[in-house]
Order: sequence, then structure tokens, then C-alpha cells
Amino acid sequence: MKAMEYEKDGYTWIQDESLSELIHPDRIEKIKEEYIKRKERKNSKVQSPYLLDILEDAEGEGCASCFI
Repeated sequence: MKAMEYEKDGYTWIQDESLSELIHPDRIEKIKEEYIKRKERKNSKVQSPYLLDILEDAEGEGCASCFI
């Protein structure tokens, strides 16, 4: 709720979607469905063409250029 207080004058944490929109039950369900679909694509033998899926395993490792 505190983070929602900072969303003023068109500023949002996520581009084109406010936190108040993000917490609606329908939106939460859609996010979960998208997550399950990404996991299924990842586990399939066919590699996903989406960069988001390819780099998902590296999430949290950080950018290599930050350590150079």
C-alpha cells in the first residue's frame, strides 16, 4: 500500500500498469497463468525464442558488465 502512494502523476512501478490495477484478482490470475505457460515452454524440448525465457535462469546473477 505504501508503494501505491508513490504512484502519482503518471508514474508507475510497472510500465502502463499501476499497482492498484496489478492487485485485482483477475490480473493476478492472468499473471499466474502466464508464469505457468513460461515454465511449460521452458521445460519443453523446444527452446523458446523469447529472450525473457532464455535469460530467466540467469535472473539474480546480475549483469556481467557490472562486474567488469
